[in-house]
Amino acid sequence: MNPLNLVFLSALALAGAPLAAAPAHPAPSRAGRAVFERVSAGDKGFGDYQADVTMLLKGASGSTQTRRMRVAVLEDPVGGFRSLIVFDSPLDVQGTEILTRSTGAGRDEQWIFLPAFNRVRQISGSDRTAAFMGSQFSYEDVDSLNVVVDRYAYGPPTSVALDGRPCEEVACVPRHAGSAYSRLVAWVDAVDPVVRRIDYYGPSGGLLKTLALDGYARHDGGHWRASRMTMTDRTDAKVTVMEWSRFRFGTGLGRAAFDPSTLAR
Repeated sequence: MNPLNLVFLSALALAGAPLAAAPAHPAPSRAGRAVFERVSAGDKGFGDYQADVTMLLKGASGSTQTRRMRVAVLEDPVGGFRSLIVFDSPLDVQGTEILTRSTGAGRDEQWIFLPAFNRVRQISGSDRTAAFMGSQFSYEDVDSLNVVVDRYAYGPPTSVALDGRPCEEVACVPRHAGSAYSRLVAWVDAVDPVVRRIDYYGPSGGLLKTLALDGYARHDGGHWRASRMTMTDRTDAKVTVMEWSRFRFGTGLGRAAFDPSTLAR
């Protein structure tokens, strides 16, 4: 689920399609967890990378908004990630920064710097379920684009085909309190260690949105990254597309760049 890879999933949801019911909670499965351990293991060792992202917000009426941002991600050698998103345009969001620290145990922290108020605020609790800068992504979704295996309990995998590619379909139940989702259903490529699609189900069991990742390419000796992430809201047909470009690995980022105290500077 790589970008940060937002990593973070062609839009497969159809506008106006009826909401699907989520399957019953699966029994925990070691085989299901192993599917995501393979994805995580395939991405270890990248160190750090930076990328440029263009985010296109599409309204149900056809209106569009464009936001441009820079993303930096640092791998924690003991597990987890640190990521920093800096918005460059438009003017009303320019200079906004979002910092995320995810540990190997799946305990996550987020902060946002709002230049209009010149202050740093921690994003916690119900704030993490809010829309990410007006998009169909939430702050929780942005956090989970980097695969941290311990975030979820997993159901048994099922072999399926997605757009002609063999995949493993796995139900994932969030282990952290305050999630907006009762479960996620992910399609993981059976050949390449990447996530191709995720369906997000709400507390009442209805399908809320679908995230599709495509345009995958290998960078820096083997690290897979998607060049397009499309989140489609199944309740109102709004769509957000993230286009990723200019991936640079091994840029020498250190932990100091990912400290909340540095955001205001």
